[in-house]
Amino acid sequence: MGQPVVRLSEAYERPNGRHASELEFEYEGNGVGTSTLGVRRSSYRDYYRILGGRQFSGTLEARWAPAGTNRFEVHGQLIAAFEGNRRVAELEVTSDGPSTIRLVASGNERPYPQIRVAGGAGGVSINVRRSQFQLVERSVGREDLGWMSWQNIVHLNYLLDVPQTAAGRKNLVVVFSSLGREYDFTYNYRSALQGSDSYRLFLLDDFGMRGSYYFSNHRDLTIHREVQKFLTEIIEKLGVAMDRVTFAGSSKGGTGALIHGVGLGVGKIIVGAPQVFPGSYLQDSAPAVLEFIAGGRDSGAKKWLDNAVVSRISRPPAETSVRILVGEKDHHWKRHIRPLLELVDSHDSDFQALTLPDLTHSDIGSVYRHYLRNVVDQKPRSRTEDVLPHVIENVEGNLLRIKVWKPKGELISCHLYQGSKLVGKKAYSKREEFTFSVVPGDEVRFRIFRRCPGENRPFAWFYSKSISV
Repeated sequence: MGQPVVRLSEAYERPNGRHASELEFEYEGNGVGTSTLGVRRSSYRDYYRILGGRQFSGTLEARWAPAGTNRFEVHGQLIAAFEGNRRVAELEVTSDGPSTIRLVASGNERPYPQIRVAGGAGGVSINVRRSQFQLVERSVGREDLGWMSWQNIVHLNYLLDVPQTAAGRKNLVVVFSSLGREYDFTYNYRSALQGSDSYRLFLLDDFGMRGSYYFSNHRDLTIHREVQKFLTEIIEKLGVAMDRVTFAGSSKGGTGALIHGVGLGVGKIIVGAPQVFPGSYLQDSAPAVLEFIAGGRDSGAKKWLDNAVVSRISRPPAETSVRILVGEKDHHWKRHIRPLLELVDSHDSDFQALTLPDLTHSDIGSVYRHYLRNVVDQKPRSRTEDVLPHVIENVEGNLLRIKVWKPKGELISCHLYQGSKLVGKKAYSKREEFTFSVVPGDEVRFRIFRRCPGENRPFAWFYSKSISV
């Protein structure tokens, strides 16, 4: 088996385009030293320039400094270069081994991207694009829009919304992102948590083309370790006690929240329909993501990822409360959640699933967004397991309606309080919606009682958040 090869190519807008890639390479392990890839030849048909290839062994490092750029946006294996707020180039690294891109500053010069790759037998491809960009524009990296970054071995992008009060600064919610389209890296549930009196941190998973589950790159766990390091640092920096930290997310984001929440021992993990066996899920649904994470698409890669994740989430510490929202019609219930509950049952863990009828996997986000906000808005000593997803809406005039999602067969009763006074109540029923007439000018809140059929007393109850009318 020969040495791997690094191949560099550049796409540009027209045959007469003159663009300098300005890439400098250093190779460790074969004594080549600093080198610039040489021969350029153009293909006018597809406006593509091949800039050469070279064998290397060990580790490859490259520095990219396109002329005229003043800002870089780093996303795992892809980086965008900007002149002001105009994107002028992209560089993407694909390889069959772990790779990182980060910004490096030397002396007084501005930071520049450094690409580092540990090559395998197939080598590395570096693509520079001057048009037909792949990255979906989300303005990530613009400080004027609130974006922040953290960097050690890898580069992480995040948003941090601050609480309104001193009491809110005692709480932190970290939201992990679900699986999106290729090159579309964004956050979830920010609007659902808007106005919540707590720190809210939204961490991107922008590795590879669609993410890494905040976990691995070709079985290298640097991403996992770096995310843990970042979260530990920011929790300490914000001064939030670990038992007041909540990790959240749905689908892939739920898996990320479980991996890191169990690993760090946070107070609460509130997730929606996570993939407990992501290798099995990805092999059918997104094999390219499985290849990036586990280094292949075969049964060996699937098994490695399944085992690596299950071993990290099936034994949460006793101080961590885990709640999983899932629908009975969601295939995740039988294939992922129920097997996890069977594993966890053998340990002393505060681990429960809330299973709702009729919900499919595509429905989960629309209900989970309310559930997450409901739990976050609960007082610190409230019993999370008693809360059901609910939303309060103004119908018309002085009419107020509360919608509650409940498990199959359960009965609920709803009481309305205006100030401290009970002003209305609805009897136990299988209904999920209740409408009340209210008098404007005071705060109201609902108290929901939960009861099993045939029983005389409720087994649980919870309050909604107070709202002004």
